[in-house]
Amino acid sequence: MTDLPEHDPSTDILVINSDSADRKALEQSCQAAGLSVCAVSSVAEVERWPLGQIVVTDPAHLTPWWRGVGASEVIVLARNPD
Repeated sequence: MTDLPEHDPSTDILVINSDSADRKALEQSCQAAGLSVCAVSSVAEVERWPLGQIVVTDPAHLTPWWRGVGASEVIVLARNPD
């Protein structure tokens, strides 16, 4: 990718999680830690590429594509099957 947009300094974390309760909890935790966050349920809702941001996602939305569009880190949260 060559023409990535500039980093959006207004957002530190992009949360993408299809479970609304998990998404809300992650959003609130980030905000409580003083981080700005954009929380969405699907890729279709992402308004800006996460250039320089941390992407926190569920396994269903894990893809190497996040790094390709500029994410600085990708964190995958998975539930323990127990």
